[in-house]
Amino acid sequence: RHQKNWELYVAVMRGSTGADDHATESEDPPEKLSGEDVCRLMRKHKKTIKQLSFMLGITCKRIRQVRDSGLDDPLAVRDWLEKITGEDPGPIPSSYRINHHTEEASCNYCGCPLYVGDTAFEYVGDAFCSRSCCRKSRGWV
Repeated sequence: RHQKNWELYVAVMRGSTGADDHATESEDPPEKLSGEDVCRLMRKHKKTIKQLSFMLGITCKRIRQVRDSGLDDPLAVRDWLEKITGEDPGPIPSSYRINHHTEEASCNYCGCPLYVGDTAFEYVGDAFCSRSCCRKSRGWV
């Protein structure tokens, strides 16, 4: 029995099981976006540098810099994706610290217990032990 539990734990931590059971139609915005991805998305959605500059309220020079180097900030990535695609990519999982025993919970994906002092991630009312588990629970892998 313990061997099977261990195998299941290892499989879940590697992300190889359960993703299909909890999949939804939404997708998580990536935390980083390369310059090539920005260019590809702009071509796909027929957005010019000038249009994007107007929508984001930034200079054309900054748009060209991002097309060369990409974006590292998850909030900026979310804003850029929304302006390029015209669709809201959804909320970003937020982290919080468990400060009281009444806040203790289990990860809604892998079942890892979350105790006082642990950092948890909240997304649409569910608690997760990591951003990875949040993504996998929604089928965002």
